[in-house]
Amino acid sequence: MARGSIIKKKDVYYCVIPFRDPITNKDRRKWIKVGTSEKEAERFLTELMYEANRNGGYVEPSKMTVKEFLEYWLQKYVKRNVRKNTQDSYETFIRAHIIPEIGHILLRKLHHIHIDDLLDKKLEGGRADGKAGGLSERSVKYIYSILHEAFAYAVKKEIMTINPTDKVTPPRQQKKKVIVWTTDEIQRFFEVARNNRFYTLFMLAISTGMRRGELLALSWRNIEFREGLGVINVEYTLSKKRTLQPVKTEESQRAVIITPAMVDLLKRHKKKQIEERLAAGQTYQDYNLVFCSKNGSPLNAENIVKRYFYPLIKEANVRRITFHGLRHCSATIALAGDASMKIIQRRLGHTTIKTTGDIYTHPAIDAQYEVAATIDKVIFNEKKPGVLPG
Repeated sequence: MARGSIIKKKDVYYCVIPFRDPITNKDRRKWIKVGTSEKEAERFLTELMYEANRNGGYVEPSKMTVKEFLEYWLQKYVKRNVRKNTQDSYETFIRAHIIPEIGHILLRKLHHIHIDDLLDKKLEGGRADGKAGGLSERSVKYIYSILHEAFAYAVKKEIMTINPTDKVTPPRQQKKKVIVWTTDEIQRFFEVARNNRFYTLFMLAISTGMRRGELLALSWRNIEFREGLGVINVEYTLSKKRTLQPVKTEESQRAVIITPAMVDLLKRHKKKQIEERLAAGQTYQDYNLVFCSKNGSPLNAENIVKRYFYPLIKEANVRRITFHGLRHCSATIALAGDASMKIIQRRLGHTTIKTTGDIYTHPAIDAQYEVAATIDKVIFNEKKPGVLPG
């Protein structure tokens, strides 16, 4: 239990409160000037000690701003405890969206209304690139999550007494309808992509269901060719800053089987890569990556999507999906082919079967068509669909 004292100096009473500085972790004493009345000093000390003991100790009103605290949190906690990809993401959102809005506010004066206003502003028109429109519900909810985690740390370290985000309701994220290509769309896309430099990348993405970062971090040493079949050992992912990071969960670290056809495609891809390496000469940077630039360096994931994937989609005249949509297609094709949910889960690297079932499997349009065609034979008596029997 915290104990304070009253000290008189030159007819003025002071309340002296012992506390531990959460930043330096050193014991300190806070002198608070009360006035000339000893009774008033005693009353003030009693109230102060009551609050201090209720909160687990006295917390000195901080002169630290939100900006200073978030930078401290990034350095002292995030850098030591969070994966590099997440570190980069936290820092980007903090510097682009949080500090410009509330960074100047003293931490002790930060109110949940400030955070409510911040989230509302970002929803309405908070893009950092200056373009019209606000951020998505997902991005704004992410800002809330960062602040909630940061201020929870502040409370734990006794820098703050309460977490202001506890009184804030984050925006509800609307589930987007995921588009999955039909067999015809898949074939049209890959027919157009056949001569593209990244044809093998796109083929492997839909064949294995591997994540984009996992594919771009894939090394030749992680692929074993065994009597026609192949095994890909997934160990790393490529961060936005193009550095290799271990995959985030134990389930993500997995072995993925590939077919003889995919083995053959990879071998032909490697042959072309060797030709590029010879052409580049001494400028080639050998990271031993399966998918890399012509000089061997790691690829920029966003450039692959914007400069190659989306233009190919447009040329093939198929519905636009994200690169991650190839993973959805992979899971859906497997499910339509009566594959075990457990096998799909392991192949995709999900922690639970629920994730696989809830997120990555959607009714396959082709499978529905077969069911519909079977029903049509009965209800239309094998006559042409659309013409009711007389």
